[in-house]
Formats: sequence, C-alpha cells, structure tokens
Amino acid sequence: MALSFLVTRLPLFFGMILTIPLLKGAFSLKGLFSAGREIGDALRRGDREEARHLTGWHLVSRDTSRLKEHEIVGCVAESLAENLTDSVLSPLLWYMAAGLPGAWFCRTVNTCDAMIGYREGDYEQGGKCAARLDDLVHWIPARYTAVCLCLAAGLYRRASGPAAWEALISERKKTASPNAGWTMAAAAGALGIRLEKEGHYRLNGSHRSPSPDDLPPLFGLLKRAAFLGIMMPLLLLGGILWQS
Repeated sequence: MALSFLVTRLPLFFGMILTIPLLKGAFSLKGLFSAGREIGDALRRGDREEARHLTGWHLVSRDTSRLKEHEIVGCVAESLAENLTDSVLSPLLWYMAAGLPGAWFCRTVNTCDAMIGYREGDYEQGGKCAARLDDLVHWIPARYTAVCLCLAAGLYRRASGPAAWEALISERKKTASPNAGWTMAAAAGALGIRLEKEGHYRLNGSHRSPSPDDLPPLFGLLKRAAFLGIMMPLLLLGGILWQS
C-alpha cells in the first residue's frame, strides 16, 4: 500500500518506472510455459514417468501416477488455459481497476485458492471460502480470456475461430468451477481436441485426444491470446487518456 501511494505521488515517468517491476511480480505465466515444455520434452523422449512427475509437481494437484500420455497433455492444456486468466489477464484487469493493490489482491486470492481452496472432500469447509472468493475475483477476467482465446484462434490459421466459439458456447458450463470451463472449452475447440478429467468433465467430447504435437500450437495460441488480452485494454485506456 505504501509503495502504491508513493507511485501515485511521483511524476508520471518515474511512477511508470517504479510500477513496472512491482506489477511484473503479479504475472507468472512464463514459469508455466517452461513447465509445459519440460513435460513435452519428457514425452518426446518416451519418459512418461518423468512427465507424470513434472505434471504433478508443476501444474495439477490430482494424482498423476497413472495418467496416460493424452491425459498428461490434457493437464498441460487445461492448466495453461486456466492460468492465462489467473496469472496474466486477471491481474492486468484488476490493476486497471484498482492499481497495484488490485493486482496483488488478485494474485493473493489466487495463491490462497491454490493452497487451501478445496471445493470437496475432508477439507471442504476450511477451503470453500478461498475457493468462492477466487471464483468471484476471476469471474469477469475468465470470460474476457475466453473471448481472447477465440479471437486469437480466428486470427491465425493454426486454430479455428468458429470451432473455438462453438466449444465455448456449448461446453463452458461442464466443469465444477464457474470460470475454468470457459478458457478450457475455448482452448479445446481452438485446437480441435478433447479435454477430460475422469469422473468430472469431458469437454469437446466428439474430438480426438490430445498428443504432444498439440503443445507447440497450444503455446502459440496462448501467447497470441495474451497479446490480444493485454493490448485491448491498454489501447482502450490510451484512447480515454487521449480524449481527456
């Protein structure tokens, strides 16, 4: 809070210089991409055990010891699509709405959800508050991110925009989370793959299972969606400042 107050009292140029490193700490997609590439490399080497270990270590809390190859790739796609909201566009939107405190509030809530945000099982009562607050904080950003994924799919030939929109409309409500299904469904439709967690959800079910070859297009799709998602509000803000 003190740093945020200091930023607002500095001249614009110096305030921006101080804000950039402070805001950068609220974003964390780079590490997820690195983890996804490590998992892809392990699968290409045929080392499925290492891929399972990396998936459980970096990306998901579920038991990964028996995951098949397509399930591992699915975990990567699901986790990265969801974290495009949680780790990039949601902090950005909260920053634009409430400055640095907003961005760090968003990341703090997300961290609490990751640590104790249980929606079911023995720890449900203790973790439900964190989980519900996380749902609320990311409610608008998740829908914004899903739209960005569909736009990114439509702007580049590697993915199909109409298929992404169709999957988004029809599949977005099939997950327990009110937010995760939006980005996961859009990504599944864009890449033409099926994403599923046994006993929980099955998105884009009529399509093929994912393979390691889908990881590079996935990374490209997410980078393009992140670019669109960052540039659109900045251009909007620039237009507002220009008119004022």
